[in-house]
Amino acid sequence: MNRFQKFMYNKYGMDELNLVLLWIGIVMCILSLFIDNAIIGLLVGYLPFGFLLFRMLSKNYAVRRKENDKFLSYVYPIRKKFRKLKNRFKNSKNYKYFKCPNCKQELRVPKGKGNIEITCPRCKVHFDAKS
Repeated sequence: MNRFQKFMYNKYGMDELNLVLLWIGIVMCILSLFIDNAIIGLLVGYLPFGFLLFRMLSKNYAVRRKENDKFLSYVYPIRKKFRKLKNRFKNSKNYKYFKCPNCKQELRVPKGKGNIEITCPRCKVHFDAKS
């Protein structure tokens, strides 16, 4: 273990982009099993692994960090949307969601309260809705 630690010292290591490259490589290798020309399939499958190793063993921290930040800037809005949908689905038993007609802010109100007047906290517009 000590040799491995010495070898990896001053190397970039793993980050979110490398983890995605690992999974892409695994999926591509599995898909290459179903391709008639297996050599081409495996070559395409190993490309993400090669880039993963290049990034992991790199000593250029600034460039690798910039690549990871760029990747996360694309992925973060997608993750945020899925997290929002997950929370909305999880809370759908107890809450109902509305959009403010003025500013389009999403508002959450408890279910089962009947006809209620909702006040948007952002723009202070009042509107009626059935919860």
